[in-house]
Amino acid sequence: MDKETLGSRIREQRKERNMTLEKFATVVGVSTQFFGDIERGAKMPSVNTLIKIVNNMDISCDYLLRDEVVAAKPYVFDEISEKVKDLSPQHLKIIKDVIFVMADNFMAIEKLNTELEEEYQPRINPINVIKPFVLYRRLLLCVNMSNHAMK
Repeated sequence: MDKETLGSRIREQRKERNMTLEKFATVVGVSTQFFGDIERGAKMPSVNTLIKIVNNMDISCDYLLRDEVVAAKPYVFDEISEKVKDLSPQHLKIIKDVIFVMADNFMAIEKLNTELEEEYQPRINPINVIKPFVLYRRLLLCVNMSNHAMK
């Protein structure tokens, strides 16, 4: 997990609890400067500090680490649902189509990686395979298909 994402999630949770940086740093037992560095993504908290943070916020580590922890998938699904909840059915269909295309591509890459591993070849990084212009073209295709389906 990158430090910036973790820090912004910790800041978000602290602000939701209406706690100042100074007060929460004191509760956790670290300096205000260090806690500010954590929230800005300049420093990574130790495991002990992270445990104090989640215990004092009454949240799960899974919630903060949801992009990295397999058991945290429900948090990711909740985050996506919250982001798209107010969109129209047409926009939701477009998003669904894009997700399906991306998921299919990632599964195909994983299958290819499995086959390559059997031959002792280096793994393919999906980010290097699925270039932005390819995603853009597929997004346009999905939009066109969705617009056509709505007519």
